[in-house]
Amino acid sequence: MSHKIDQLALESPYLQGFMKSFMKRSKAMKHKVKTYELSKEFEEGDNVVYERFNVDFTLWGAQPPTIRLSLWDDRWLWIDVRQRSKRGWVFECQHEGRIGDCPYEKIVGALEESIALLAEAHKSRDICLKLRDMWNKIAIAGPLRLLKRHEVRVRAKR
Repeated sequence: MSHKIDQLALESPYLQGFMKSFMKRSKAMKHKVKTYELSKEFEEGDNVVYERFNVDFTLWGAQPPTIRLSLWDDRWLWIDVRQRSKRGWVFECQHEGRIGDCPYEKIVGALEESIALLAEAHKSRDICLKLRDMWNKIAIAGPLRLLKRHEVRVRAKR
């Protein structure tokens, strides 16, 4: 798996640090999910090119919940958590904001906690509230920017 991950070749020192922390916990996380995928993208906006690192998880189940964490090199974070049903969405939650001096390990820990919450989502009616409260401690809401996307994907094997 590591040789595939190296192909991402993240340019941003911040994203490299996050990926290093993520990889330390990836073995523990991969046993709790059906699949996960890592990718990077470049986005253009206001004459600036931003690098983005994505982590996509699909959990177990007939209609499995999914998580997408996107982290930009300027410390912007976006997380999307949802579960599809035959008639729409069981739930759909997003949170985004700027990360201050939050350590990488805390972000990875919140990602692991999100996976654990989703594994028990059928027992909780307030899953979005719990997720929002948790991610509010990490990413502070701020201004958005309009961007064009250029995507490069590398699938990590389980």
